[in-house]
Amino acid sequence: MAVQAIRPPRAWAEAQQAFRLAYRRRSTMLRRQPARIRWWTNRDAVPPERFTALAATSFGQLRRWRSAPGSGQDAGRGQGQGRARTEGTYVAVYAPSAAPGARPVVCFAARNGSFTEPAGSSDAMVVGEIGLNAVCCIELPDGSTIWPSHNPTVPLGRFPGAP
Repeated sequence: MAVQAIRPPRAWAEAQQAFRLAYRRRSTMLRRQPARIRWWTNRDAVPPERFTALAATSFGQLRRWRSAPGSGQDAGRGQGQGRARTEGTYVAVYAPSAAPGARPVVCFAARNGSFTEPAGSSDAMVVGEIGLNAVCCIELPDGSTIWPSHNPTVPLGRFPGAP
């Protein structure tokens, strides 16, 4: 199933910067939606400089495996197996009524140190858009604001279930 992007990935950084300026000027005028979030920090993951080489190797192996007889079109798709993880802090956004274990609506990387704890969950407000390449931020009940450091993605692999 293809997911419709809000904007092309290459246009996200400029749009997010414009959104941040609008947020600073008149944040109360921007659209808000309640949500639940879960965050975690990958510390013992693959170092970023090794990620590219590992991804290229994994991609080649995956292509050979998928082209093997009897592999099927959907074999292994969406399970996140064989994917390297990179270090950093990540945020998964869920609908406020999501059942425990439900898939996130969107995920994004955040600046390390955005949260006081390395992992947790909370009620939150999403300000802006929700979707692939969305411009947004997350407001927490304590008044802190979490900004995506990279364009939000719609999860296809394994992600933590809703809190």
